[in-house]
Amino acid sequence: MKYAREKAEIVRILRDLWEICSVEIFYGIAVSNRPEDRNPRHFAMTEDDGRFTTIVVSPKILKLRKDQIDGILLHELGHVADFQRDFNCKLSADPEIRADQIAFKLTGIEIRYGKKDLIQTTRKRSTIKRPRGLK
Repeated sequence: MKYAREKAEIVRILRDLWEICSVEIFYGIAVSNRPEDRNPRHFAMTEDDGRFTTIVVSPKILKLRKDQIDGILLHELGHVADFQRDFNCKLSADPEIRADQIAFKLTGIEIRYGKKDLIQTTRKRSTIKRPRGLK
């Protein structure tokens, strides 16, 4: 029963993404099986295979604060838009920084990173811009 409530909460949080772009959203136990993705910051990922853009969200995202969930999902929205749209403006070559830039262009909300945990957030206080090389 708890899993069903958590899944419903994730779907509620992500419903606006369906209105903005064509995307499949999966709620799963593991976000990825790749060794490089097994780190404490990994709460969601976006992939595109040329036919579908998919966001996978881990249940552990629900343990975060709302501003962190918003920051992570806005970042993933940036990836979706990057896969599906052509932006005629100067953006970073780094796909992670570019996702943040695109999310800002679409929503006007700046994604920041916690100084201690480096998790995305929409908070301004005690935060930094995305560090280069952060995966």
